[in-house]
Amino acid sequence: MPPADFYGDDTSGSITTANGSITSASFTPYTISTSAADDGGAQWNSGWVWTGTGGLCQLIIPSPEELARWEAEKKAEKIARTAAQEKAEALLREVLGEERFREYKSTSAIRVDSPGKPGRQYVVDAHNRIKVYEQGKLVDTLCLHLVESSLLGVWHDSQWLPPADVVLAKVWLLENAEGRVLAVANH
Repeated sequence: MPPADFYGDDTSGSITTANGSITSASFTPYTISTSAADDGGAQWNSGWVWTGTGGLCQLIIPSPEELARWEAEKKAEKIARTAAQEKAEALLREVLGEERFREYKSTSAIRVDSPGKPGRQYVVDAHNRIKVYEQGKLVDTLCLHLVESSLLGVWHDSQWLPPADVVLAKVWLLENAEGRVLAVANH
């Protein structure tokens, strides 16, 4: 019998089991497909696989209310991300100028001339390694992952950032702290 209630975020929390006990657990999202009886099509169901103490696994099927809440949260997050990306693109346009912004919109990348080495150019996009060209020839790639600091001073991976903000941060770092980028990036 699935737990009566689920409390927590996408990865951990506590549950109230059918007998009323509360236990900590980890949760893994799942989506399954089962054959529909009449038309041979597929029927999709989403929920959680609960892994509790001792590795006990139990399928948790969310109520229709929980599914509706999740769908509303996903829709709200999509709207928020779209607004954040529009704001980030406006900032990118303001900081880099119209010509470089058009380059970003057409290629999803920005070219950055090296301030420290003539003939070197970087190609920066939000989702891939930074490409390093010298005299037009690809010579290296750099992996530069942006992180943020928490109040406790612990560094952790940042949540979703608008791609235009990621590009702007990398461009700014290359233009203003190229040596530091080269020192910390994975080659």
